[in-house]
Amino acid sequence: MDEHTVYSAVVRSRPPYPIVINTTIDTFGEVSSGELPELISGIRSDTIADWIARNQEPVVLPQNLSFEKGYEVIPQSELEPLARYYFFTRVGFSKDGQQAFLRFYFACPLCGEGAFYLLEKKEGVWEIVHESEKWKT
Repeated sequence: MDEHTVYSAVVRSRPPYPIVINTTIDTFGEVSSGELPELISGIRSDTIADWIARNQEPVVLPQNLSFEKGYEVIPQSELEPLARYYFFTRVGFSKDGQQAFLRFYFACPLCGEGAFYLLEKKEGVWEIVHESEKWKT
């Protein structure tokens, strides 16, 4: 599947910072409580199931992800103190490959924000169709 194009659709309008793939999916208990379908309008059960399954696997950083300049995928072990990063979970896809779901957050030394994103492929292009209420620190 095309995880990197989903990531690109989410960061498209944001400044370039390094990207870390992080498989922590239940930060606030949304998954274990079963609340995702209530929080994310239109999400399909097969998309949730794939997202959970993909994030239980170890992260192997793909060597062929191509982003615009400044968007570099790095291992979590290379995080520098006091730097700014984007964190993504692995992307879960619907069985037909037309829906994608992930958790995204931005971290900096004194701030942070995050949300769940649901995307759909429309005419071959991933478009955000739902962004959960953002949390900010």
